[in-house]
Amino acid sequence: RFCPGAQRRPEGLRAGRLDPPARRESADDEGAAMENKTKNMNRRRPVGDSSAAIDVERDAPPERRKPATQANGGFLSMFQYRDVPPTDLLAILSVYFVQGSMNLSRIALSVFLKDDLQLPPAQVSFIEASTFIPWMIKPLYGFLSDSVPLLGYKRKSYLQVCGLLNSISWLCFAALVNSPAAATVAIIGSAVGTACSDVVVDSVVVERSRDQETSGSLQSLCWMSYALGAIVSSYFSGHLVEEMGPRGVFKLTAFVPLLTFLFAFILAEEKVSGKGARGGLKAK
Repeated sequence: RFCPGAQRRPEGLRAGRLDPPARRESADDEGAAMENKTKNMNRRRPVGDSSAAIDVERDAPPERRKPATQANGGFLSMFQYRDVPPTDLLAILSVYFVQGSMNLSRIALSVFLKDDLQLPPAQVSFIEASTFIPWMIKPLYGFLSDSVPLLGYKRKSYLQVCGLLNSISWLCFAALVNSPAAATVAIIGSAVGTACSDVVVDSVVVERSRDQETSGSLQSLCWMSYALGAIVSSYFSGHLVEEMGPRGVFKLTAFVPLLTFLFAFILAEEKVSGKGARGGLKAK
């Protein structure tokens, strides 16, 4: 019944909800309370305490937060590229640089086969052509890397093994190779290490490319690193053969793939359990 002395409540309150102006006032009150809380916390902290900035950064909207690498700074922040961690970028570029630097032994290998082993041109061509055999079975390396984790890792362990295999092959060239058969085995071993590392690092590039723009830019950086290694090694290869001889150049070349072995340690990868485990790289 209608009671003459009673006040009539607004329609929004009778329905158990606030009308849009009331909701806006409530949101403004919550924002003011949060701002006052932040100011009070900053007053209580001593001068020079950086935790206030950390709290403000944490409470900020996601689109206004700074990446962790930019906030922390340091030497590695110079190698931050889009969403690719700086350690991963260094590892990727080092593999491509090593691949280009393998031109360091090209002239020395030809001189060694012709002058030291006294091989005819046909046999020299056959031995040099055998380097393409491991590149013809590249899908096999990708299948092994994706399906069979090595020491719990699908990427970094394979890169380390490839770097060691490549280095050992050139050390054998420098100290043990004295026949065409041994030269063929050593050069195939080096080609396996280079081809397998190429497949594995390409997998890392694909997993780190979150969009088409990042993929194209990252591929450009990779080929720039490859070209840099090829130019530097090609420029010094002839002079080094004259100064050190073919076996001396082989010793020097053996140290180059160790860059792949060393930089693979800083590659951010999640350890997997079991041969059938699935999962790629995960940024730290």
